[in-house]
Amino acid sequence: MLLFNESAVFRVNADSCMLEKLSFSAEARDAWISKCQRILPSASGAFLTLVADMARPMSAYAHGETLVWRDAGATLQTLALVAELFGLGFCPLGLLGNEVVSALPSAEQLLAVGAAAIGLPVQD
Repeated sequence: MLLFNESAVFRVNADSCMLEKLSFSAEARDAWISKCQRILPSASGAFLTLVADMARPMSAYAHGETLVWRDAGATLQTLALVAELFGLGFCPLGLLGNEVVSALPSAEQLLAVGAAAIGLPVQD
């Protein structure tokens, strides 16, 4: 999972439970944030992009993509539940994030599987 905000891009390293700052081009970051903001203009917070490394599932399963798509849906659902628990706003964006994947190293084995916004809820 990648977290985008106005100044940086972070990768969630699930193996070490850490956030790692990525060297990501400002142009690619700003273009992605702009695309997300066109869908959800009042969002303030971070944009999440789910990216799957297809090397593992494809080495173990004949049709590993189906498992990755199911996991992506379950991950978005879990993030929505946890965001609600902590009083945060959460909205899946209906985007995949192919633009983000093309800007990453090893892009040929990566698959963009979803995007969402998370942050403080909009106050009326």
